Order: sequence, then C-alpha cells, then structure tokens
Amino acid sequence: MKPNVIPYLFLLFCTFSVQKTSAQLLYSNTTFSGFVENPGFVGAEPTIILDDVQLDPAGLPEYDSIDVSMLKFGIARFVGAPAVTIKIYYTTASDTSTSFKTSPATPPVYIGSADLPAAVSQSVVTISIGDGINTLFAIPKKVGIPYVNNQAFFVGLSFSDADANNGWATASPSATNDNRYWTYNEARSTSPIDSGWFANSPAATFDLEVYGSTRLLPVHFLNFSGRIENNMALLNWSTANEINNKGFNVQRSNDGSNFETIAFIESKNSNGGQNDYSYADARFKQGSNYYRLQQVDKDGKTSYSGIIDIKSVSQLIWKIFPNPVINKGWLQLQLPKRLNVAIQVLTQSGQIVQAVNKGILNEGSYSIPLNVSNLPAGIYLVKLFAGDETYTQKIIK
Repeated sequence: MKPNVIPYLFLLFCTFSVQKTSAQLLYSNTTFSGFVENPGFVGAEPTIILDDVQLDPAGLPEYDSIDVSMLKFGIARFVGAPAVTIKIYYTTASDTSTSFKTSPATPPVYIGSADLPAAVSQSVVTISIGDGINTLFAIPKKVGIPYVNNQAFFVGLSFSDADANNGWATASPSATNDNRYWTYNEARSTSPIDSGWFANSPAATFDLEVYGSTRLLPVHFLNFSGRIENNMALLNWSTANEINNKGFNVQRSNDGSNFETIAFIESKNSNGGQNDYSYADARFKQGSNYYRLQQVDKDGKTSYSGIIDIKSVSQLIWKIFPNPVINKGWLQLQLPKRLNVAIQVLTQSGQIVQAVNKGILNEGSYSIPLNVSNLPAGIYLVKLFAGDETYTQKIIK
C-alpha cells in the first residue's frame, strides 16, 4: 500500500461497536492514495482481495502470539455505487511456501461483514470490526520464509457487487512497483491464489489500521481432567513453563455457563518443566457438574482452561471447542469406562500433521488441548481412537 493524500472521509461502522481502548496500533497505512479494486467473481463465488501486514518483531515485546482486536478499512466509492455487503477475512503466512505468490495460507478465514448503502457522493468509507478489547483472531509467532525478517499475516475483503466497474475504481496490475496484493477464489480452475500489483498512481488496495496486543502466555496447560472418586469430583491438571503465574481459581457450574469460584490453588512457581495439580470437590452433586480453571497472573490478568463435565455416563461423548479453532482448541471427552485413547489431526488428503497418545485413561471427563498454531488455515479431520472404536470430527483453522 502506497500512502499519499486522503480524499473525502466519512465513518460507517458495522455492527461491532468501537470503544475507547488501550489496544496498541500495530500497523497503519492510514493515508489513502487511490481506490480499491473489486476483483469480481470466479464462477459464482466472489474473489477475496488480500493485502499483507508486516510487523518487525524487533519493535515488539517478547511474545507467543499477536491478538488482533480491531481492524479499520478505508474504501473509496464513486457516486452511484450500489449497496454492497463487504466480507472481511484474515489468514496467516503459509508454512510451506517459498515464494511471495503463494505466501498466504489458504483458505482465508471469514471474521465478519459490513453492509454499505448506495453512495450518494464520492467518499472514502471507513468500516471497522472489533472493539479493540476482545480478540478477533490470534496470529502465532512466525518469522520465516518468504518474510524472513518480519512477522507477516494477511487481511482481506470481498464484495457482493459482481460488477468490477460499477461504482468501484479499478487499476491495471503493474510489475514495475512493489505494491503487491493477492486474490483468492476457491472456484478458480487452476491455483486458487494469485498475486498482482497496483500502479503507484492513482490506485492502491485499501487503507488499513490493525489494533491489538502481543501475548506471552504465562501458563501452558498440558491437560485438565476429572473423575468421580469416593463420592467426590477429583480434578487433575498439568502445566508447563509457568511465568508470572499467581495460581488457579477452580470454578464450578451447574449449566456450563454461569461459574462460581470454589477454591484457589497457588502456583508452584516453576519457570520450566511440568507442574501437576489436583483438587477434590466434596460438594459434587448428582447430574452434570461443569468445571474450569481460571488462571490468574500476578498482575491480575486471567485466562481459562477448557471446560469438563463430570457425571456418570453410559457412552463415550466428545466434542471439540471452539470450532473454528484460532490457535488452540480443546477436545472435551467423557469416558464411560477405562480405555486406551489416542488422537490424530489429519489434512483432508489424509496426511497426519499431529498425533497425541494419551495412553489408558480412567472413566471420567477430560479436556485435552489441541495446539494447531503451526498449521496453515484450512479444514482438518480429528480422529479419536478409544479402545476398539474410531470417531471423526471436522475442524476449521
């Protein structure tokens, strides 16, 4: 994106409210130099136009991931531009690509939309998604090919208006400058990803600001499980690499939504290696008893484990939460009896990209972490092997 001069400006916010926030401005190309291209449709599907965001890690504190909490786009419209729905996407840098053309991981992940009315005057419309507080998506730390010195990811837009010249300024690609953009369309007969350039004058992709914060995880949960023993709910969890951790609030709920803290377990304050914890809840009740851990930093910040439901069950129950998975998910599992358990994550072509062997687990509830931060965006299969049975679910990254 090549900044130059800002033309007319008005603000239009989509359904996400924007509030005052202490989120850091991570990236800015706030001076608009032209107009956005509407790349039209391939088949019946709109094309997504992606542009890169590159951050210098030297300018960021030490981090495990980048939490993006707000995006602002500036888009130029001409008089007579029709009403349109704009969809917003992101994707990470590909783990396997060695060229700029294929550097965005595919497919891009949809995160929200904005509806624009018909334009009655020439203007640059600013659409905003996110509140600057809650995370829209997280980008794992990755500095490598083809962005050797930078942390890179991509944000993009698609337009419901199929006519590329109906109220949208467009530009012919030019290979004489470095202002590159990418387009993605799954219906394309060859590669779904393509790249081009905008001429320096008068066009550009889109005005963009990225807000968020970096995160260094104080605790890495290895597992969280529970079972019924001696008429009590026995909870067990393990962590690694505890940094600045004060401890854990053990929380319980009858409905899985409204939790109360029933105990606090102090951190063992180990900066490396594995720490094992347990807690026995003597107030265990008949029916469902939901538990989670609220991890508390020494500075008061908190994060949560997955949720487990401890109850007597007659059959195996499992699900993956959340789905889509941004960076880390949880496989929630209820075992009706003692079983040997293993998990595999596979691509749609059947390639195993992650394997976890939990060994023999007792009857009870388990919340098993699935770390997919190193996988490119896409659709994956999760296979659960429990005894002689195999179960399969799809997840979206």
